[in-house]
Amino acid sequence: MAVQPGFFDLSDRYEALSAAGDPLERLSAVVDFELFRGLNRPGFAGGYLV
Repeated sequence: MAVQPGFFDLSDRYEALSAAGDPLERLSAVVDFELFRGLNRPGFAGGYLV
């Protein structure tokens, strides 16, 4: 039987990842992911409407 995660488990995990040098944090400091937000829509694949 799986144990249900506690209230602060996720925030503790994120804090541990940050302390260990999370590569996604470094990547998000360089890449503006908001530019790709419009590409993540249903019916939009590879720059062409499907």
